[in-house]
Amino acid sequence: MRCPNPLPSDLAAHVTAIADAWASCGDRPRVTPDVRNGWSRLLDDWANDSEMPLLVRRSGAGRGRAIRHVSGRSLVPADNSPAHWSLSLALQSEVPTLGDIRTLFERDSIPIAMILSRKEREQARYRCTRSAVSLNELGWKVAHIEDVALGRGELETMPIVSLRSHFLRFLMPSNMFVVPLEWAGLAELSRMIESIKAKDAS
Repeated sequence: MRCPNPLPSDLAAHVTAIADAWASCGDRPRVTPDVRNGWSRLLDDWANDSEMPLLVRRSGAGRGRAIRHVSGRSLVPADNSPAHWSLSLALQSEVPTLGDIRTLFERDSIPIAMILSRKEREQARYRCTRSAVSLNELGWKVAHIEDVALGRGELETMPIVSLRSHFLRFLMPSNMFVVPLEWAGLAELSRMIESIKAKDAS
């Protein structure tokens, strides 16, 4: 049997009510405008600095490897860990400098995976799997507003402009929100995303 489209209006109204309630809830962690702007400037500078590695969300490409793009830029595949890291810092009102980011790379202190397989660890240039603050352990599911999927294709030959755009969507705190981990599925609802986007823009 085919799913009704649209769904019954009374059910849709309940979903809208839940989404709007969470978007407006005082217990929902959110990043202040000043911190959002600070991270926007930082990530723009990072994306435009060809000497800085770009983090990309593609677990299957070997998390932690340093891949050389045809442009010469270093790309580092990761899971969602860098997004958790940037959002957790932003929620604590912390905005690193580009110099801080360079130091963190040198110290291998930016999380690139929740856990690395033995093979990944052998091939990885970066192996950090721990963050000072774990949003998951605190009971939160991290979700993106604008999709960060890269699509198919070899990372080495993807247009560098597309990779920079992906990097910004991936790590930008203003492109993320949280829901309680036990309600993780709510983060995938378009109505939830619309409510969060509208509330945080106001």
